[in-house]
Amino acid sequence: MNGSKNMFRNKLVWIGLALVVGVIFIMGLAQLGSSSNPVPKNMPVALVSLDKEVQLPNGQTLAIGKMIEQQLMTAAPSQGTEPPLKWERVNSKDTAMQGLDDKKYYSVLILPESLSADIATLFSPQPKAAAVEVYLNQGMNITGANLVSQVLTKIGEGMNGQLRKQVLEGVKAQGDILNSAQAAALASPITLQTEIVHPVPAHSANGNAPVAFTILAWFGAMIASVLTFQASAKARSTSKLSNAGVAVSQAVIGLLYVLVALGATLLLAKSTLGMTIADSWQFSIYFTFISYCFFLMQSCLLNWLGMNGMPIMILIFFFGSPILALPSQMLPAFTQDWLYSWIPLRFGTEILREVLYFGGSSFSSASAVTLIIIGAVALCLSLLAAVVKPYKDKNKAKETAAAESKLAV
Repeated sequence: MNGSKNMFRNKLVWIGLALVVGVIFIMGLAQLGSSSNPVPKNMPVALVSLDKEVQLPNGQTLAIGKMIEQQLMTAAPSQGTEPPLKWERVNSKDTAMQGLDDKKYYSVLILPESLSADIATLFSPQPKAAAVEVYLNQGMNITGANLVSQVLTKIGEGMNGQLRKQVLEGVKAQGDILNSAQAAALASPITLQTEIVHPVPAHSANGNAPVAFTILAWFGAMIASVLTFQASAKARSTSKLSNAGVAVSQAVIGLLYVLVALGATLLLAKSTLGMTIADSWQFSIYFTFISYCFFLMQSCLLNWLGMNGMPIMILIFFFGSPILALPSQMLPAFTQDWLYSWIPLRFGTEILREVLYFGGSSFSSASAVTLIIIGAVALCLSLLAAVVKPYKDKNKAKETAAAESKLAV
């Protein structure tokens, strides 16, 4: 009985309960807080209206392009909500397509020059099909592209319903006679001709390959930073110059670890899982770059904080990984401003997305420049830590403690 009473009186038991609640709350917030019930908001879509108005036999003017443009641009969302799409008027198809290449738009909607003329044929015995071009930027984010496609499909259904009503009213005014061709055309006055640009290839983790590879880079760098930190701690001495040399050696050995991680990643992805990597050489360059920047960043934390820096590295992963696969427009405002805007995993994912789905990246891109700056600053701070932080000889400390205990006896 006394043993049981002692167990319930033990502070560690009650502290443990508090820790369980705290860990579950933090990890649950990290994994679910930013990604539960995501809603698309203001996802950028380009509209190119080339349509030319036409005169109907009754003298009225038909301008379908202007009508659609006005509806899309002035559509008001429900009270208290933001619209799912943010439309931007673009003057030419080439400019809009360049926007897709630059990851500026999730989709481009093009109203062709003959749109009104084709719709006008619905009033004639020989109707002609009218089509609108839709380009989906799948490589930008497959989840975002699919959601935009669903919204555009609903918009297309709404446009067809409105046109069907107008045409039927016009036909009624002409005598209320429809032939079989007109009836068939009225089922869908406008068809959406969808084409995918920067497609996500098969065997690409459903478009999440950039996220998966970034996570592998983060964890590979974490192992490398911990091991090299432990080795550097044993190699340090009272000489500041020597300690600076140890920090340089730590950075060089870290590069070796990163190259080994690259080889393991390629072996797993291509040989074992059969994932699609179109350009293995370019992928290797940027994966190594991302992993090494992560290594320098993590090593900097350990060099200044010791193993106390590990929880920060783990929390960055737990808070960052759930949001990487989602478009930023689907994240809560707090997550966008205070997490997505700076988390390093995001920059690695964006670079690998360009490599895998957009035909290549560049070290001058915003994400690459950001990682270069982070890596360079981290390396400088690691060198500074090697020189500034006081050296503690653990063996000498143990000998002193042992001597003091003998004197006490």
